[in-house]
Amino acid sequence: MVLQARAGGVKQTIMVPPGETSEFSGPLERYLDALGGVDDVSELMGLFEDLHQVYGFASCVYAILRKEMQAMELGKALIYHNFPPEWLELYTQKNYFDIDPIVNQSPLQSKPFYWSDIGRLTTLSEEQKGYIRDFSRYGYKEGLAVPVFNAKGTIAYFGFGATTENFRLTEGKVLEMQVACQQTHLKYLEIGGVLQPDFIVLSPREKEVLYWIAQGKSNSVIASILDISDHTVDTLVRRCFSKLGVTNRVSAALRGVGAGLIKS
Repeated sequence: MVLQARAGGVKQTIMVPPGETSEFSGPLERYLDALGGVDDVSELMGLFEDLHQVYGFASCVYAILRKEMQAMELGKALIYHNFPPEWLELYTQKNYFDIDPIVNQSPLQSKPFYWSDIGRLTTLSEEQKGYIRDFSRYGYKEGLAVPVFNAKGTIAYFGFGATTENFRLTEGKVLEMQVACQQTHLKYLEIGGVLQPDFIVLSPREKEVLYWIAQGKSNSVIASILDISDHTVDTLVRRCFSKLGVTNRVSAALRGVGAGLIKS
């Protein structure tokens, strides 16, 4: 069976596994209905986080790997994540984005795959095996990679981490996750997102706040450094998040570096 979905003027075709129904489950149906009223990145990612937890995943990452078939740097690629901040810090420090076997394999696959299958899909280098060992120390037992392909050579990646042993979804649930990812990505493009990083404009004060965020300073410390109120810093941080299309401080710092707004 062939399922077709549309958002942002782009039609996606998905093959429904034999024996599986094309009817969506309640959570996915409600999510797709809610997407119509979303016009803000933070709201979109909040809804998506609620959804992936319903399917049993503890964490998720969403990145745009290629734009017009050009590879994206981590600072520009990362859209959203709710993995532990210390993991992202290690990921950045060790330049894991360049060798991450799951991310690298994702554009080569036509459908979702489990992280534990990566050794069957490609030959792992010793460095990549080290990456997997590092990642497993954070309590993740399994994961699902969902590649998303769009018009104009845009390729996105969704990665979901599960902390339960022997984690598996039915084929129908995997299909639902694929639909959710495709529609989330298309909605993200529809409402703006990072595909226009060169047009991100921050005020001088917002750039100052972003710089100190990248230095790991808290809002109260930034307020002291800039001699402004905590309330003003809170407002400036929210503005930075909104303009950068992110929901947390680590992603804001990475996006700021990737967009050339702050120096690494």
